[in-house]
Amino acid sequence: QGWKHWQVLQGRPRIDGRSPDGGRSMEFSSRTGGSDKITSIFIPVREAVRYRLAAFCKSESNRPGSRRYEKLGLQGRFYTKDRKRLPGAFDLPLDEGAYDWLPFETNFVSPPEAAFFRLRVGFIGNGTGKGWVSQIYFGPDAGTAMVVGRTFTAAEVLVNGGTTETSITANGTGAHSGQPITLTPGGVAVIPDVRGASDRPNQQQ
Repeated sequence: QGWKHWQVLQGRPRIDGRSPDGGRSMEFSSRTGGSDKITSIFIPVREAVRYRLAAFCKSESNRPGSRRYEKLGLQGRFYTKDRKRLPGAFDLPLDEGAYDWLPFETNFVSPPEAAFFRLRVGFIGNGTGKGWVSQIYFGPDAGTAMVVGRTFTAAEVLVNGGTTETSITANGTGAHSGQPITLTPGGVAVIPDVRGASDRPNQQQ
């Protein structure tokens, strides 16, 4: 994740060592009279293309302000080739409250005349709290499946099919070995974890 491609828009966001992938996350907080926010560079895009916006977030506290959307989140906007902002909000809202690292994602189709996309990350409006954001992704939505979780009590892998029908093949041994699994839009497949017991991380109690 290249934080060097971002600029501080307001407040004092700071790079933190906490991230689910072992990398660095960005810490945001909001206080009375000020909140942390960063902005991306202008990202070249094409019109009428489905894009995916995704990120991981951890929250110590995420309290909405006067409106429900005024809290820690990601705000996306499309621009013309002359960098004039196009109508519409293309946001990735993050959950309220406190929670450990969770994945969030959404997708949308770029509007006519879209040539650039720009993203703001941080506290919106008068929302308050403290949280961390990491592994931000923005790019064409290929419709591929995404592993969103793993449960070691039943040795299963949870796969989110996203918004398009996706076909995957389960490798290894067991009833699903070599069989294609079709995920319908929004569907979730549960696949046995076929790694050996010695390969699995110890379950935290």
